Amino acid sequence: MYPRLFLARQLLKEEGVIFVSIDDHELHNAIMILNEIFGEEGYLATFVWRRRISSSMASSWISADHEYVLAYSKNPESVYVLGDERDMSKYNIPDGKGRFYASMPLTVGMTKAMRPNQWYELKNPRTGTGYWPPEGRVWGFYPPTMQKKVDEDRLIWPEDYPDRQMTTPRLKTYPEDAKRDRKPLSTWIEEKNGASEANALADVYSISSAKNEEGTRVLKELLGDCGFSYPKPLSLMRSLVEQFTKEDDIILDFFAGSGTTAHAVMEVNDENGGNRKFIMVQMPEPTGNVTFPTISKIGIERLKRVSQKLKEKRAGKLSLNNRDQPDLGFRVFKLAESNHRTWTGVADKDAEAYTVTMALYTDPLVPGWNVENVIWEAAIKEGFRLSSRIEKLPQVKGNTVYRVFDAEGTQSFKICLDDRIKFSALKALNLAKDELFICRDRAIDDDSAANLALQCKLRTI
Repeated sequence: MYPRLFLARQLLKEEGVIFVSIDDHELHNAIMILNEIFGEEGYLATFVWRRRISSSMASSWISADHEYVLAYSKNPESVYVLGDERDMSKYNIPDGKGRFYASMPLTVGMTKAMRPNQWYELKNPRTGTGYWPPEGRVWGFYPPTMQKKVDEDRLIWPEDYPDRQMTTPRLKTYPEDAKRDRKPLSTWIEEKNGASEANALADVYSISSAKNEEGTRVLKELLGDCGFSYPKPLSLMRSLVEQFTKEDDIILDFFAGSGTTAHAVMEVNDENGGNRKFIMVQMPEPTGNVTFPTISKIGIERLKRVSQKLKEKRAGKLSLNNRDQPDLGFRVFKLAESNHRTWTGVADKDAEAYTVTMALYTDPLVPGWNVENVIWEAAIKEGFRLSSRIEKLPQVKGNTVYRVFDAEGTQSFKICLDDRIKFSALKALNLAKDELFICRDRAIDDDSAANLALQCKLRTI
């Protein structure tokens, strides 16, 4: 875990954030590792989410029903957070003047000893009825500010609503009173339901959390019984993607599992027209399932089916904000040995042994090499992104030449892997001085190599 987290910090941009999902058994170890790598000042938050509905599955009389998501950053102050939507449904009480307000508590959780100036009798100016804060609480405002609220008719008095069973006055709050358009994000990950009109004057709390059962259900609906247990809930990952990423960000998950993170990114993009990109890393761990023999196979097939479902959903719909809809395709790369032979040296230090070994390296590519694999290896070595594209150039006759270019079209190179390259084919390329051309060393003679080096940037394999 330590090497991956250390590397993750190197990859993370300054305003980026890393999330580590962990249970209570390893929470303390994870915090120590993250504090060492990011520093204690890199700590952003600890989110809590409920991982199962029923405690009947617990093996003891204590049911560990929740898990944690640790959030760290290089610079927590610069981290982007969308925030929660304000619950506008609570503004449903008419004030008789064409506006609607919400009923909010007028007290705060402080004692009389802690806030003596906020412990006083509050009187209804119309009835003269006096009220004191409940035990262990004080009024939310000092007397001058409270008097201003009373004068502005911003208080709700219990005697005005005898059917509500109110014991203390409450505060009228209008939508425009809020300091922000959205609320700060809570570290308790849940789905919040607004209060109904019937209890609009009372405190209402409703919790319906994301759970592992949801992750299992979503995966089973897509792939059936695939041999992967307890995937992360899609709603959990969607929450993190929606809250902490902007529309063009890159999301990396190097414990990809069944691909829940990528699934979440695809759905969020589809809903808001974003162009977030994802990189998923997963070891090909065996599953014992014939259809999906490795975990990586599960993730690949899941994303294929999610992509297909989203395409079907999009059919006939207009794009959002006049933007092109985000690409639903993805590439799969597998870490493999190089396509280039590795010099192994010779056991016997004599000229004949060296001659035989050198003869084997007249072609530096390994036996059975694949054209696409060699091109990608060349692209990576030249610093091109994995999102780069490869196209075959139709204007070249007699040889097969490919053009590799990035998605933005700002850089490119041409490559030919044929055994021999014809001079006529090279003329058709119209190579420029600053243009990179890659070919096999055996494909051109010395004169052609010298001429090419004058025309362009030549690199041979």
